[in-house]
Amino acid sequence: MSDSYSEQLRSHGLSVTAQRLEILKVVARNPHISADRIIELATKKLGVISKQSVYDSVNTLVEKGLLRRIQPMGSSARYEDRINDNHHHVICRSCG
Repeated sequence: MSDSYSEQLRSHGLSVTAQRLEILKVVARNPHISADRIIELATKKLGVISKQSVYDSVNTLVEKGLLRRIQPMGSSARYEDRINDNHHHVICRSCG
């Protein structure tokens, strides 16, 4: 699996780093995950990670088309690795 993520990063002109690999793994295991939760889970695996570094990495992965950013109204941004389809995201107006 890491080889596949490494190949994806390289094919998009990105350096392969432990942080980027872990972010891709975390998002793959946790669809619609917030950046704060990515930080929490990646920190468990890698140790100390700065919030800014994770936000920068996530933004780069979105820009390069490796992750999709979803911004539900009234909620923090969420991230997923399903990028090549046009599926919808629905949020209940009653319960959120």
